[in-house]
Amino acid sequence: MSRVTTERQRKVKRIKAALAASDHAVYERFSSLDAFESSAQKGSTGEVNAAWIATLGKLRDEILAARDRLFGLHTGLRAETALAKALTQAAAGVAAWQFALQVDDPKETQAALLRMKTHFITAEQFGKSGANYLKQGK
Repeated sequence: MSRVTTERQRKVKRIKAALAASDHAVYERFSSLDAFESSAQKGSTGEVNAAWIATLGKLRDEILAARDRLFGLHTGLRAETALAKALTQAAAGVAAWQFALQVDDPKETQAALLRMKTHFITAEQFGKSGANYLKQGK
């Protein structure tokens, strides 16, 4: 394995910092979603709380903000591109999830949930590639 140059190390640090800026906000959104789900299971009303929909929108916005920070770095590293693609796919997955909770037609709900899963699987693949590139300084 070749040694990673100092310049590439700086670029990797910039990418990590751009992603870390969203860590707390994304964690908070997922914590809220967990709380909503727990409450819904206890109440078993089957209704989707409007706050849940709003939180999904905020989660999507935060994911896109992280992606935009990556795009603004212009490091030229493969990791930047792969991670930006992962974030784009994750945001699309959250949007599909949000849509699925808002439609009344069961067929549309199922189609949206299938799109959500597909986006999340693709995001995971790009994310793993991006993480590997970061480790290699590429």
